[in-house]
Amino acid sequence: MAANIVFVDEGTNDEVVGGEDSDLDENTDNSESSEEEDDRREEDSDGEADSEEETEEDNWVLGDRIPRRLDFTADRGLNVELPNNPSFSDYFHLLFPENLFNEIASQTNKYATETIASLQRRGRLPQHSRFRNWPEDGVTAGEIKAFLAMIIAMGLVNQENIQDYWSIDEVLSTPFFPQIMSRDKFMNILTFFHLCDNDDYVPRGQEGYDPIKKLGTIYSVVTGKFSDVWKPGKNICIDEGMIPFRGKVHFKVYNPDKPDKYGVKSYQLCDSSNGYCCRSSLKMLPVLGHPHGK
Repeated sequence: MAANIVFVDEGTNDEVVGGEDSDLDENTDNSESSEEEDDRREEDSDGEADSEEETEEDNWVLGDRIPRRLDFTADRGLNVELPNNPSFSDYFHLLFPENLFNEIASQTNKYATETIASLQRRGRLPQHSRFRNWPEDGVTAGEIKAFLAMIIAMGLVNQENIQDYWSIDEVLSTPFFPQIMSRDKFMNILTFFHLCDNDDYVPRGQEGYDPIKKLGTIYSVVTGKFSDVWKPGKNICIDEGMIPFRGKVHFKVYNPDKPDKYGVKSYQLCDSSNGYCCRSSLKMLPVLGHPHGK
């Protein structure tokens, strides 16, 4: 489409009509106008964005409420009193009171008596079985403590086989163990060692099943003592921990990236200054009908 071109003489301000422009000139004008329109749209959008940002900033209001600073005022340290020259036993009994071993001895004797009687009724107790040497009055709390002391010592002195701790071989012999307890007595306690009353046990899969019922009241007493004995300081840490274990429990976990690959996970609250575990809660796989499964 052609149009007249008008020239203006700057000296006289007279308009001079020239010839017609070409279609190329018109297309050029149209492209320049579209570019100008695009530029205007971009400017408008930028302006809207800026205004939105300004509006959001305008919504912030400087309040007059001063945040309350929570100062740590508790006293870190022992919550119990110790004798003037405490022994290792005194520290041990802070976490494991004497009545704990009475309960373990009671449950162990009950389980041993019921098991041996059941084997005798079914005619499955051999004549020379070491179970026949189980004392009529059962084991005492002192013998349970000696048994646990030997278990701890076995973690310090490694032998290829548990029988080797009572070996009389001059290379393998470890006099500490036979001096504390005979092999057959140790093996009997190891077989019948029990923490809970089976009469109150609810089988897995039934309503009311508790995965940690086998730990009896011992677990709750010990974990409660850990909280009662020591008061942590200002800096604490909450994390997961692995309790090494290769026994048969359904909530045992396997992690190939950990030093202890098999075990039971637990949530632990520890004092950052010394690593003391103040609280611990076992982490279990979801169990049908159990409210504490995690």
